[in-house]
Amino acid sequence: MRVDGGVNVAPAGAAGREGPALREACEEFEGLFVAMLFRAMRATVPREGLLSGGSAGEIFDSMWSEEVGRAAARSGPLGIGEMLLGALGGRGDGQGSRG
Repeated sequence: MRVDGGVNVAPAGAAGREGPALREACEEFEGLFVAMLFRAMRATVPREGLLSGGSAGEIFDSMWSEEVGRAAARSGPLGIGEMLLGALGGRGDGQGSRG
């Protein structure tokens, strides 16, 4: 693994290795990242009254966050997965533009 200016972190020989598995892994990472953001945001909401769903409510919130994260990664303009794909040698530009 080499580091160039603290930006490009890719295993040696990763350039041009884009495939469906790499693209899927980058999209999955983006989905998990967005899900973690949603969990952190929902943790700031007070859980009392109608919002106190107990353990079932916590499970639902977790599943909801994961699904929204996946949907955002598939269709949203975040570009985190695309930038990661570019950094790992998938496209080479690392700019995160979708299209």
